[in-house]
Amino acid sequence: MTVKVQDIQWVKNEYLAGRTIDEISIDTGKSVKTIKRYLAEAGVLNLSWHKTREENNILKYLKSKNITKLTQLAGKL
Repeated sequence: MTVKVQDIQWVKNEYLAGRTIDEISIDTGKSVKTIKRYLAEAGVLNLSWHKTREENNILKYLKSKNITKLTQLAGKL
């Protein structure tokens, strides 16, 4: 499934304008979980069960530097 940047921006704008996630879900025909993922991608919500693209890129970078544990990262700071 390809997510359009315009879709994420629209959901973000609607949410910040005061609409609920449920309302946006009903209007778009997308699940509440999908709307929450869009809001996480937009930086509006923080979800423990979803990594944003930026978070995933950070993890990939750390792994490329052989940092796979928090203690390894703390030792580098």
